[in-house]
Amino acid sequence: MRRRIMKNDYIHHENGTTSIYIKCLDFLLEMRISTVDFLLEMRISTVDFHILERRGYSICAKWSQDSRTFYVMSRGKYIHRLLKGEPKGMHVHHKDGNGLNNTRENLEVLTPSEHRRKRRTKEPIIGDPKKGVKAHILSKAELNKKKCDRRYWFRLDVNGVYYGTFDNTTELSLSTNISDMVVNRKWTDEQIYAKILPLGHDKEYVAVINKKVRRFFRTPDSSKVKEKPSKRKERFKK
Repeated sequence: MRRRIMKNDYIHHENGTTSIYIKCLDFLLEMRISTVDFLLEMRISTVDFHILERRGYSICAKWSQDSRTFYVMSRGKYIHRLLKGEPKGMHVHHKDGNGLNNTRENLEVLTPSEHRRKRRTKEPIIGDPKKGVKAHILSKAELNKKKCDRRYWFRLDVNGVYYGTFDNTTELSLSTNISDMVVNRKWTDEQIYAKILPLGHDKEYVAVINKKVRRFFRTPDSSKVKEKPSKRKERFKK
C-alpha cells in the first residue's frame, strides 16, 4: 500500500529531480528541485526534514498574484534566488512560469528588463466558466501577521483558477463579484461602478480591487482599449 504523502516529505526521482511537499493554507504543493541541489543546498541528504524544520530550516510557499504562481521561500529568501547564488541586480526567471519548478534547467539569470519582457503573458485568463466563481472557507485558520490570534481565511477560485486568499469579508465579496463581472460577463468599469457603488462602497477601494482583478486575469476594460490601425490604413495616411 502506498504511503500517504504529507507536509515536508520528499521523493527522489530517476530523472535527477527531487519533489518536496509543502503545506500552504489548504494546499499540499509539490516543489521540484534538481537532486544535486537538494543534497548540496538543502543539506538534508542524511537528516530527516522534519528535524531540520524544528531547527529553523523550514520552507514555505508564497502566492504571487502578479506572476500567478507560488514561489518557495526558506529563511526569508526565495529558493530560486538562493540556487542561483543571489545575483546582485539581476532577476532569476522560471522558464515555464511555474515558481514551484526550481530545477536547474528551468532557472535562468536575466536583467530586470529581460525578465519583464519574458514573464508577462498577454492572453486573458478565462478558466472553465462551468466551474463559476466560488469562495471557500479554509478548514484551518492561519496565523495573522501579528501572531496574536487566529482568524478564518477564505480562498477564492474563479472558473477553477486560484485567485487568492482573504481575511476580510468585504474584500472577499467585492473580489468575488468583480471577478465574475470582469471574466464571465465582460463588463466595463462603468458598468461595475454602476452596480456596486450604490451599495455604499468607497469608489477608490472598489477601483483598487477592480484593477487587481483585471491585472490578474489580463482583461482590460473593453471600452478603453484603442483599436490598432491596420497596415492598410497606415499606408493610406502616408
